[in-house]
Parts: sequence; C-alpha cells; structure tokens
Amino acid sequence: MKQLLAFLKATLLGGALFVLPAWLAVLLIAKVLTHLQVFVKPVTSHLPESIGHPGIIAVVLLLAICFVVGLVIHTTIGEHIQRFVEGRLLPERLSRPRIRGRGFRSMPVSHRVRRSHFTT
Repeated sequence: MKQLLAFLKATLLGGALFVLPAWLAVLLIAKVLTHLQVFVKPVTSHLPESIGHPGIIAVVLLLAICFVVGLVIHTTIGEHIQRFVEGRLLPERLSRPRIRGRGFRSMPVSHRVRRSHFTT
C-alpha cells in the first residue's frame, strides 16, 4: 500500500510540475497576444481584409519580437546585457547557476570562433 501511495504521489507531482508551467506559458502567451491585438488594431484597419485580422498580425509581431530578442542574445552586446542583468539586477537566488568549463557559452567571447569566419 505504501508503494502505491508513493507511486501515485510521485506521478501526480511529476505531472503537475510538467502541466502547470506549460499551462502558465499558454496563459501568458494568450495575454500577450490579447494586448498586441489592441496595439495593432489601428494598423490593421488600413490593411486589406484578407490580411487585416488583428490576431494574425499580433502573432506575426510576437514572432518577430522573439526573433529580434534571439538575435540580440547571440551577440556580444547581448551577452554583456545578460551578465549585467544576472549580476546586478537579479538576486543571487533567481539567477541561473553558471557551470564553468562546459560548452560554447562558458568560453570567453574572444576565444569563440563563429561559423561565419569559415564561410566564403
């Protein structure tokens, strides 16, 4: 009986730890899209009706924002911003732990060789 209760407890807790963050992410994205639709509604009124739906424009705008943020993060300036935010703005308990000596991100920026150096 104890094994069954331990199994049920571990399974329920594991499922909750997976479902709750996913559900919160979906709710956050829905909230962001709702606010973006209000923001782009004046712009969509000038577009043809076939592409003027605020929901579609809001999704495209969200994807564009994610793309630009991803581009910035992969630059040297983005790494400096990340270090600043983690070192000075976030408390120690909220910043992610740094594992030194492993992977591309742990190398100093000056020692990294980008793929673009090898293309002609």
